[in-house]
Amino acid sequence: MGRMSHSPFTSFESYEKALSSAIFTLVSRVPLLKSRCVFHGSAAASISGLRHRMSWDADFMTERLMDDTADIADQISTKFRGEMEWTQADYESHMFQGRLHLDGLPDLPFDLFRNVHDLLPIKSATKRSLNGMPVVALETYAAEKAASITERSEQKDVYDICACFRNPVARADTKRSITRLGYSAVKTLQRRTTDVGTSFERFAPAIPGFDPVDAEIVEEFSTYLSLRRSQQELVRNARRTE
Repeated sequence: MGRMSHSPFTSFESYEKALSSAIFTLVSRVPLLKSRCVFHGSAAASISGLRHRMSWDADFMTERLMDDTADIADQISTKFRGEMEWTQADYESHMFQGRLHLDGLPDLPFDLFRNVHDLLPIKSATKRSLNGMPVVALETYAAEKAASITERSEQKDVYDICACFRNPVARADTKRSITRLGYSAVKTLQRRTTDVGTSFERFAPAIPGFDPVDAEIVEEFSTYLSLRRSQQELVRNARRTE
């Protein structure tokens, strides 16, 4: 969801402006989004400094751990009656997916979900916002990507975590999150990183202003994972001889 085969945008700046306008349309009419959620996901990370790929969608995650989302979804339904539709509305899991119709822009897919990862503060120290909507910190985005990467098989997730590894703000937290992964998880992540190394170009927007992840970064990340696996093997072997 969210990756466009034919982009209507000619630069990162035009993409950022359009995304900002779409987010404003949502949060200006749904105050619960602004007061209880953060703008999350790859689109948020891209405009927060990664600039790694064009993702035309919006993820909204509750700021509080395991917060309710049903009342937020109900407010969206009320405020945008006739202007959006739900493609998924699961009140039990608090997961909602919708599509917002926008004037002059492509329809915007969006997700609303509760925060289930007790990782890092999800607002950055500078409290970055987009039209008054709090934006997830890159450090948190990196930590959550690492925490969920072994549960998902999409190559775009590996591409995203490589972008976090490259970024000076998110790099330390990317590494810290990977140290929490077990041996099998790191091995899986390394295999997927090797796979994406041959096809990462399809995630890289050839549009001015974007900063695609290149093969050198993917290789550097794969090398880091290899070193991490070697460290884990030493610990495992040491425990066997105790």
